[in-house]
Amino acid sequence: MAGSTLWQQQGYLSSARNAAGQQLFLFPDAATAKGAYDHLVADMSRCQSASRDVQAREGVPQDAVLSVTATITEGTAWSRRWTGAGGMTAGGVQTNHLYAVHQGDHLVLFQFDELAERPAPPHDTSTDAALLGALADLGAQN
Repeated sequence: MAGSTLWQQQGYLSSARNAAGQQLFLFPDAATAKGAYDHLVADMSRCQSASRDVQAREGVPQDAVLSVTATITEGTAWSRRWTGAGGMTAGGVQTNHLYAVHQGDHLVLFQFDELAERPAPPHDTSTDAALLGALADLGAQN
């Protein structure tokens, strides 16, 4: 992420073989980390439109729907349900989840995908505020 001085990433794979990843970005100071978080939130406000543009270009249904599923102080969770268009994303029907928490000089991100081709029990987004809180607690340990 632009402006970060350190990046750590940990990947995971669910029992349904759906990918997940956690990332920690450290910045020179709290203001720079806050700016990165604010930039991410602004980018996510354009995600539905950008996703539909990609879908149109790739000739798949333009069905992307982005929702904010939870917020805490300096933390936001999103869910995007759509027909993926390939490239950096998996193709086919899926739901992508992204969580971002800013604390002091760092930003913690966590994301995972639910792919229709790899069925698993659906994620209950009513737990997203608790997940954001857990990420905030994790970030406070660094």
